[in-house]
Amino acid sequence: MAPTTASTAPSLLLATGMDETRALRLLLANRGMLIGYINAITGDPNLTEDVFQEVSIVVLQKCDQLADAEGFKPWARTIARFQSLKAVNRRSSGPLALGDDLLDLIDRHWQTNEVEDDHIEALTALRRCLSGISPRAKQLVRMRYHDNLPGARIAEILGQPINTVYVTISRIHRSLAACVRQRIQREGSGHAP
Repeated sequence: MAPTTASTAPSLLLATGMDETRALRLLLANRGMLIGYINAITGDPNLTEDVFQEVSIVVLQKCDQLADAEGFKPWARTIARFQSLKAVNRRSSGPLALGDDLLDLIDRHWQTNEVEDDHIEALTALRRCLSGISPRAKQLVRMRYHDNLPGARIAEILGQPINTVYVTISRIHRSLAACVRQRIQREGSGHAP
């Protein structure tokens, strides 16, 4: 068997990074977060805008290094941190007012908020998905999760076999889970819900 070379297996050498269009959508969707982060470092709104432009250029130049959208926020924030520090060091008004310890604390705060944002995004998607299910499915969801009734009690109230109730609730779970995943994916890619 001949050894694998670049000419015999080019697909092994191709990067599978993000394209510029996707990176631009993510950049714009996260603009507020990045502006806030940059401003926390620079303390100067005018400099913040300049740094954001530099961050945008770097993100678009290096987006092929990012495999998927999941890692975009911390990756872009790291670029913003380095660009902010570079801009502050170039500024003639003096040394950086924030030390590395404080910058690390800011980073941890942003990471915590990202997790909270993901939960809020999932809850928003779930509410939208719930509004689209049938009245019967809504009734079962309300009985099970709002009224906190066990499956046996729901079956008794509805006069149905308990297995039927469990199968129906299981189908509703799968349907809602798929709907939530699709909405999050669609909204994350910049498409309207």
